[in-house]
Amino acid sequence: MPSDQAGERLHPLTLVVGLPLVQVVRGLVLPAFAVVAGGGGGDRTPLLLLAVALVVGAARVATWLRFRWSFDGTALTVEQGVLARSRRVVDVARIQQVELDRPSVQRLLGVATLRVETAGSDRGPEVELRVLRLADAHALRAALQARAGLAAAPATDGPRPSPTDAPAPDAPAPAAPVPEERVVLAVPLRRVALAAVTGAQLLIAPALVPAALQLTGDRTDELLATLADRLAPLWADGPLAGPGGLAAAAVAVVLVAIVTAVVAGVVRDGGFTLVRVGDDLVVRRGLVGTREATVPLRRVQVVRLAANPLRRALGVTTLRIHSAGGSAGGGSGGERRVVVPLVADADVATLLAELLPDGGRPAGGPPLHAHPPAARRRIVWRRLRTVGGWTLPALTVWTVLVTSAERRAALPLPAAVADVLEAAAAAGAVGVALPVAAVVAGLLLQLPLGRWEHATLASGHDGHLLAVRTGTLGRTLSVAPLARLQGVTRRASWFQTRRGLATVLAHVAGPGGDVVVPDVAVDVADGLHADLACAAAGTRAPAAPLTSPAGS
Repeated sequence: MPSDQAGERLHPLTLVVGLPLVQVVRGLVLPAFAVVAGGGGGDRTPLLLLAVALVVGAARVATWLRFRWSFDGTALTVEQGVLARSRRVVDVARIQQVELDRPSVQRLLGVATLRVETAGSDRGPEVELRVLRLADAHALRAALQARAGLAAAPATDGPRPSPTDAPAPDAPAPAAPVPEERVVLAVPLRRVALAAVTGAQLLIAPALVPAALQLTGDRTDELLATLADRLAPLWADGPLAGPGGLAAAAVAVVLVAIVTAVVAGVVRDGGFTLVRVGDDLVVRRGLVGTREATVPLRRVQVVRLAANPLRRALGVTTLRIHSAGGSAGGGSGGERRVVVPLVADADVATLLAELLPDGGRPAGGPPLHAHPPAARRRIVWRRLRTVGGWTLPALTVWTVLVTSAERRAALPLPAAVADVLEAAAAAGAVGVALPVAAVVAGLLLQLPLGRWEHATLASGHDGHLLAVRTGTLGRTLSVAPLARLQGVTRRASWFQTRRGLATVLAHVAGPGGDVVVPDVAVDVADGLHADLACAAAGTRAPAAPLTSPAGS
């Protein structure tokens, strides 16, 4: 909805719900906690807390009063700043994505946050309007998408844009009518929960423990001692005595981690849906709060399929869509990607057909070919060099300190480290032999791991898509459209040249990362480089004549 040149303020509720959680913690919670934990206020503590709240509130009101935004049909302008003023102008031609975010509180209050991403906004949204009236957010998003050539997704809730919000007579003509929606993928809640318990979200609960201990500050020891005093009778002569108590504690910790991961995953990704609207993909997710983003399919750069061993055994995989736009579906993060929680292996080919040109093949992409045996030796050597690079120096330092009491005394070691070294020195030869055995075992383990990594490594292209499979226990398949490549590089180190190998890098737009084809034979690398260079220049590339076919 174009606005006047004077600019408009954000919704007054911005003063309450428009502040990001990080800023709330930094600007209000932490200062208040410092006042209470310091204990220096005495009877004046409530007054100090009130003073902190008044200062923060006054700064927030001044920031809101000085914030202005306007849209004239060709550029979105934002002016902000209390003492130092800044003015940002975003041309609609640069807009890549427009995202509508509605957390639970904003849904209840009838407002929304609008984020505008451009090709240059690597570290977050180019413009973020927190918060707008829902009808204004829908109207502004529709106007921006129309001018930027993005398909406008119909509003899923709340009031539709009003006819009075039509563009001015001298504004460019609006885009064609909105195409009909078509659901591409709907992820059920059970699969969202499965993604939470088989991925990194299990670490949410353990990650909260250090944060809680840090907040308690000097009272950590007192709290832990009190907790230990209350739990000690249960393990001493109560129902948790003996090995059964330890097992019960371990089960309790695992259950807490699982429940925390499931709740966080379902709240964030519940109702995850991919909807096709013309040539764009609309991403909707969120069980309590909703988030909606539009991803132009013509700007999809790389699609990555990743599966750890557990997910591979269950026949599911995580799909990441990297685009040249902003962090669609991901908030204000730096990575421009949409993460689909879990996709069944049987649905991968169908989904690739929607996301990538000529991607709908029975195998879900181009045929893959194994890399030569020389690549296996390179992989093993790199793993040995990486592991040995930090274990061998650490083992040397450990041996010197364990065998020399003078060196231990000369160094300002922490008490815990000094106690461990003293215990190892008292153990004699065992204190040195055990770490040496562990390092040797770790180095020997790289031999089978390197072989597994080489068995997984495969690549190929069919003139439309480039695919590379990497990994050891887990696997990642990267698929990139050749028509979207920005450039290609062929490089070979001295060691690779001796082995007759080279590496090819396919460069894509955005921070999603290049597609790397490591350690292929020199003749294959030359042919692949030529084909990808043709594709980057806009010339159709033939299928690469790779040799050894690789299994899936």
